[in-house]
Amino acid sequence: MSMVTLRKYLENSGESRSRFYDLREQGEYLEGVHYHYDKRGKVWIDDEAMAAWVRGEKPKRSRRVA
Repeated sequence: MSMVTLRKYLENSGESRSRFYDLREQGEYLEGVHYHYDKRGKVWIDDEAMAAWVRGEKPKRSRRVA
């Protein structure tokens, strides 16, 4: 698993911060699959899961439910 900060992901992908949050709210990006929070609340992006999303592949894991 290759993880990068949200800031680095946005910089590399050209996606806007608001678009990222829109897709998250729409359920396209799933916590625990496409992105994760560290213990300080910082968002980390799973590059491999994002690449699979671009290819139209279904997530191998589902979102965690609290």
